[in-house]
Amino acid sequence: MPNENTTTTSTVGGTTVTTETTPTVDLKAKVELVDDKTTFTMDQFLEADFSNDSEIDAIFKQEHKNLPAFQEIVKRHTTPEGRKLIANLRSDYSRKTQELAAATKRLEEERLAFQKERELIINSEFNKRNAQLATEDVTGLDIYTDEGMKKYLDVEMAKRLEEQIKPLREKAASEAKILAVEKFIVEHPEIKTEAYKQKLMAIYEKNPNVELDTAFLMAKGMLADEVKITEANKKTETRNYIKETPTGRQVDLTAIPAGLSARQVAQMLAKK
Repeated sequence: MPNENTTTTSTVGGTTVTTETTPTVDLKAKVELVDDKTTFTMDQFLEADFSNDSEIDAIFKQEHKNLPAFQEIVKRHTTPEGRKLIANLRSDYSRKTQELAAATKRLEEERLAFQKERELIINSEFNKRNAQLATEDVTGLDIYTDEGMKKYLDVEMAKRLEEQIKPLREKAASEAKILAVEKFIVEHPEIKTEAYKQKLMAIYEKNPNVELDTAFLMAKGMLADEVKITEANKKTETRNYIKETPTGRQVDLTAIPAGLSARQVAQMLAKK
């Protein structure tokens, strides 16, 4: 066997010496390579079995914090083969993300189309006339005449049909509001920031019935006012700081850029 240990016996000065030699193993030769057509995907990586290596298996079964930056790990702690594997996994992840985004877009388009089609059916002229007919009063109607019996049956049928359509109409109206909110959020992504969330919560606590677009404008105005107050306070702080300087120089405050702290303004003036 090529990888078995070999034993050598020799005599030195009348003493028998036994030496056991371990052959050198080429670790690269023992790595099982995959055919050059396989690039490895995220799915394959997630399904890979590491149970035969308890140390690696334990690492992959938990999340880890306080790690070096990605660049540091890839540059200094990863072999060339590991970097290639990471590149393949990144590529596969990007491809899956794009496919998911496309599928989500198609699903959303189908949902909007279905919602629009259902609204057209529910809010059709026929259903509007039917809803109006269902509210007509048949009290005192002479049902013993052909005209009276026809009118009575038309109203009763309209009522029963309206009972079936009304829940669908209410549901469609509710979904339309949800779609409008989702569209508004997409068009105004800043509404998802923490600053806007806090303002909107305060607004809805006082007035739960305010429309989203109105609440958004109110929140936007409140945030703009806070920015103005902050800038005004900075200017006041700067003026007070300059007045307290022992130089007694006349300073043109209009030439000072906005947004600087008092210390920054003082440093800028000191250089002049």
